[in-house]
Order: sequence, then structure tokens, then C-alpha cells
Amino acid sequence: MTGGTGVSITGTGSITSAGGAITATSTGVDAPFSMAPSSSISSGNGQTVLMADHMSLQGAINSGTAGVNLKPYTPSANVLLGSGVAADSAGTLSLNDTELATINHDTSDHWRARDKFQ
Repeated sequence: MTGGTGVSITGTGSITSAGGAITATSTGVDAPFSMAPSSSISSGNGQTVLMADHMSLQGAINSGTAGVNLKPYTPSANVLLGSGVAADSAGTLSLNDTELATINHDTSDHWRARDKFQ
């Protein structure tokens, strides 16, 4: 799934796979990816890849035994993770603890934010 001005999963919308990889990309500098609180992504043990310069993760993300890969669309963007992280700003993908808690998978060492982290 690709969106030039952003990708949004609204309401109770979902993206589901029976084990294949799921990739959602918001192309363009500062294009957002967002999930409503009742939305979901479930890859049935397939890799989940979300790529956007800004993310608002409020719905559930479940990749079973596979990994979750979150990364900015712009390679030079900064990535900030964890508590006390401010909202996204130009050139920075920020994910706070609440957003990170929406990610559920069985193998924690497969979670990464950018290709260089594992």
C-alpha cells in the first residue's frame, strides 16, 4: 500500500494477511502514516514494514513471530523513540512509549526502527 500524501487506516479499518508481508509506505517528504485507535494491522507471522516521515500509531499492530520495521521515508530523517519524545517535527520521526506499545510480536529482537537497528 502506497500513498503520495500519506496513508491512513481510519475507524475500525484493518490490513490483514494470512502470513505474507505487509508494507505501507507514505511517499514524499513529511507524508504521514496514521492509525485510528480501533484500527489494526495483522500480518499472520509475516514481516510488517511501515515507512513514513511521520507516524501516529494508535491501533494494534501484530506480526506474530515476524518482525516489525518502522522507518522514515526520507533516509536522512532523525528517529526519536521512547518516553518524553515530542511530537513529530520536520525531519524527525518520533514514536513515544504509547505508540510503541501498540506493536505486538513474539520475537522482540526483530523490532527495528531503520534498517541499521536490529
